[in-house]
Amino acid sequence: MQIATEMYRTACRRFEAQIEECVERTLGCSLLEGLERERVHIHAGQVFVDGRQVCYVEPPRLSGLNVVWLFQDLTAQENH
Repeated sequence: MQIATEMYRTACRRFEAQIEECVERTLGCSLLEGLERERVHIHAGQVFVDGRQVCYVEPPRLSGLNVVWLFQDLTAQENH
């Protein structure tokens, strides 16, 4: 159980880092600053910066012996 708990915590940190990186790359400032200035909004797994969706996320969850989560960077798709 201890290993699963640590795996889950690590996954949560990675998940949060992915969101922060995507928002910071799009916004040019930290996620916290974007939230404070009301330029970043999160609703039902959708992350918006200035009204434009930048990523879709589903938080980490345990699935058997694995931890799974979904992170889709929509800004990367715009560049292709």
